[in-house]
Amino acid sequence: KKLLAQELTERVHSASDLKNAEIISDILFKKGNSKMLNQLDNEGFLALEKGMDVFELEKSILNDSVAVLELMVNQTKVIDSNGNFRKAIKNNAISVNYNKIGNHEHTVNAEHLVHEKYMILENGKKKKYLLKFL
Repeated sequence: KKLLAQELTERVHSASDLKNAEIISDILFKKGNSKMLNQLDNEGFLALEKGMDVFELEKSILNDSVAVLELMVNQTKVIDSNGNFRKAIKNNAISVNYNKIGNHEHTVNAEHLVHEKYMILENGKKKKYLLKFL
């Protein structure tokens, strides 16, 4: 079944679209990784936006470093308090672009962006958020 689906997708669309579809499926339904993010093209990220909660933020907040806590608690409100953020860190549940964050003071900047505008935050295995910096 999988081979048939791959063959049809490649014939109807393109090899590039097939690759994006496979990566997006892995990111949304399996365990993604930072290598997968770098393999997605801009069209892939546009498709990924349809399957995730998306937050559009000003890119200027990354000019200096910004704390992941600030992004998750104040900018996006995906975690409702600093205390809950610290608990999630303690439980090894927070990641940026699939890289685990080990302390509550961890910061990110523009160098963490994929294709100069995207970042994925995770809180646990199933809560994934796409940040789009404009």
